[in-house]
Amino acid sequence: MALADDTLLLHGLRGRREGGVAVFRGIPYAQAPTGARRFAAPEPVGLPEGGHDARAFGPVPPQPPRPGMARRAEAGLGNCLNLNIWTPDPAARGQPVLLWLPGGGFVRADAGQDWYEGAGFARQGIVLVSVNYRVGVDGFAALDGAPANRGLLDQIAALQWVQRHIRHFGGDPAQVTLAGHSAGAGSVACLLGLPQARGLFRRAILQSPSVATLDTVQAGRLSAVLAALLGVPATRAAFAALPVAELLRGVEQLLARGMPERDCAAFCMASPFRPTVDGALLRAPVLQQLAQAAPQLQGMDVLVGSNDEEMRFYLAPDDRLAQVGEAALDAFCRAAGLPPALAAAYPGASAGERLCALQSDYYYRLPALRIAELCASAGLRSFHYRFGWRSDACGGRMGAAHALEVPFVFDTLPSSTARGLAGSAPPAALAQQMHAAWGRFVREGTPGWTPFQAGQHYTERLGGNAGSADIALPLAAPARWSAIFPSPGDPS
Repeated sequence: MALADDTLLLHGLRGRREGGVAVFRGIPYAQAPTGARRFAAPEPVGLPEGGHDARAFGPVPPQPPRPGMARRAEAGLGNCLNLNIWTPDPAARGQPVLLWLPGGGFVRADAGQDWYEGAGFARQGIVLVSVNYRVGVDGFAALDGAPANRGLLDQIAALQWVQRHIRHFGGDPAQVTLAGHSAGAGSVACLLGLPQARGLFRRAILQSPSVATLDTVQAGRLSAVLAALLGVPATRAAFAALPVAELLRGVEQLLARGMPERDCAAFCMASPFRPTVDGALLRAPVLQQLAQAAPQLQGMDVLVGSNDEEMRFYLAPDDRLAQVGEAALDAFCRAAGLPPALAAAYPGASAGERLCALQSDYYYRLPALRIAELCASAGLRSFHYRFGWRSDACGGRMGAAHALEVPFVFDTLPSSTARGLAGSAPPAALAQQMHAAWGRFVREGTPGWTPFQAGQHYTERLGGNAGSADIALPLAAPARWSAIFPSPGDPS
């Protein structure tokens, strides 16, 4: 029912009609993780009762701010386990669903950022659902007395909520596409391999998947270091007793000082918080678990890819590219188990440019390619892309950086978050092309280009030079590297 001021009433929710699209924000999909439920597994809830106000975004999970990125509000507790829905017609039936997991290095996540605006997909006849899930300490720290991988459990709870309730918003629970970028895409890769998520989605989109994990020893060391900074034991009770602001200050100190490589996953970049191979939920590193699960995923369609210059997102804004020396390049190769000669073979006039290219391959492009290979070899319909349009932001240093494809996928280039990354003249035509391709994949299982198949590794070039070289890293990797990024033929 629509009211005079464009307010909508639907199943106990008070939403809004915006530009012909029905929007419901901040809907809880699980009990608030506060009080006795802090650091616990999520507890499911149904649709709210009593006229729940769904006109504004809900709380974001506890997290430190990201410098230079737009934020809606300070993170707190409240019920951060909430989701947002854009639907073309709540009264319709059988509309496909796109469930979006935001990125943020497993230490940040904000489903209400303006470049995730879902109206464009709704106008394509798709129900867009964006999800907040616990990150950082609340989502992924190993604490005595708390289940591991709480952030992944949140995502499963959100998928289950969608299965139970998305019909009320015009969506078809049998046509759910699970999508994300960066840590969100890494989460999708995790969920593809989990029996607990089987049957909760039909298609998957992984944009620049981040697939590094911790083992239980590394996760314990990380929590011990953070606990020492906070002056408390690494237990659920001790961490829950701390004020949120104090806990987040400890996280910021940890992020600023970093972790020795031996105490964390190899070069986890800006955030050491990662899914943990705990032997219960996650039984093996992400791609190994996916390799084992892929034969059971028949009928699944997968779209996966990466950006050409991913690491410029981290190295370009403060011009750290110019500060990187040969020693840093050599140290990365040693820690990653790569031959030192490989770095010398990379293009770039400086050590910083070569490190950027090498790490872009290592962290994002190779995992994306491996996922495409694993899925195609198992008989799944798989599509692979590379995004190459170069932004002139940060004095022209940004290039085809990590996350730059997001506002093209959502067709939200005018958003404030996108403007800081996409520069002065992003091509609207490319955004329209990609937005349409992603929409077609959600509806039909194909973006409209050639599939990636065993023996025929087709890559769709989006906004880049079609003649540029493909991945520079050799597919026959050293033993340590192969354990992280298994080929379809690797033993599992």
